[in-house]
Amino acid sequence: MLPKKPVWFETVFTEWSVTEEIPCAKRVPRTADFVAEAMWAFAPGMDRHDQYQLSTNQGQKHLILWTGSPDEEGRGWTFVPVAYGPAKSPEGERMHLWHGALHLLVAAWQGEKEQTGCFQPPQEVRGPLAGEDFEAVCREVWPEYMEKQT
Repeated sequence: MLPKKPVWFETVFTEWSVTEEIPCAKRVPRTADFVAEAMWAFAPGMDRHDQYQLSTNQGQKHLILWTGSPDEEGRGWTFVPVAYGPAKSPEGERMHLWHGALHLLVAAWQGEKEQTGCFQPPQEVRGPLAGEDFEAVCREVWPEYMEKQT
């Protein structure tokens, strides 16, 4: 089950661009935490491989979820911020980092699903997200798809 999202934790889908709404680095910080690698296989020869990392911005006022894909030369990853939310409430309550990562991933995948209309959950996930947390995120974003799987 997905952890309860605090009312004050407003998530924003960035549509894959560095946002001007909050101070945000132009590149994923080296101190970002690895969240997951996700792989999709849509058809033979049509696959997708993403990596997700979580960081805070300078001043630690916002949590930022970055998504990366292999660069064109295949020698590294190109990252862009995909979702963000406040790192703490107006009263000073800090967002649990892992819970924040899960809710930001929901915002990212939900935003992408709404834009593309035919998006499905990844077939494989590696890293800390694998397991129950991955299933909880998928149930939130794709309830219709997950019902068919059970």
